Amino acid sequence: MANYSDESHGFGNFSVETIETVQSERVSSSRVIDLRRHPRVDTRLQARMITENGKVEGRVTNLSRSGLRFEAGSKLADLLKGSGTKDGHPPEVVELCFDVPTQNAAYMPVVVGARVVHVTDNEEGNCMCGVEFSVFAEGDQALIDYLHTRGVKT
Repeated sequence: MANYSDESHGFGNFSVETIETVQSERVSSSRVIDLRRHPRVDTRLQARMITENGKVEGRVTNLSRSGLRFEAGSKLADLLKGSGTKDGHPPEVVELCFDVPTQNAAYMPVVVGARVVHVTDNEEGNCMCGVEFSVFAEGDQALIDYLHTRGVKT
C-alpha cells in the first residue's frame, strides 16, 4: 500500500493499494518472443559490403543462419540511399564479405549475396542495416560451424 498527500487539488491524504487480478498475472508473466527463423548471436566481425554504388567497410554486429546486422559510418547510408536505388529504397542485392573464426584459431572467409531488408541510424550516428542471405558464394559450412561454437543449432 502506498500513501499519498495532495492538498493542492483538495484530495487530502489517500492510500493506493494494488489489487491482484488475472490480468496482472498475465502482465507479470509476459516475455518477448523472437519470431525470426534462426536465432542470432552478437558478434564484432570486420566486414565489407559491396553494392552497385560502391563498397564500405564495417562490422557484423549480429549473425544468424539466414541473415545479419551490418553497421558502418555515414558512408553506408549514402551507399544504400544513393543513386541506383529504386525510389529511395536500398538496392535489392548486396554482397557481404567477412571472416569467421574456426576452432583451430584460423579464420574462414564467408562471401554471401544478401537482400537489404531494413536500414536505420543508431544512437552513435552510424548507419546499420539488416540483411537476409540469398546465396552463398563461399563459406556456408564455415558459418554453420561458427554458429555451432556459439551454441546455435542450425
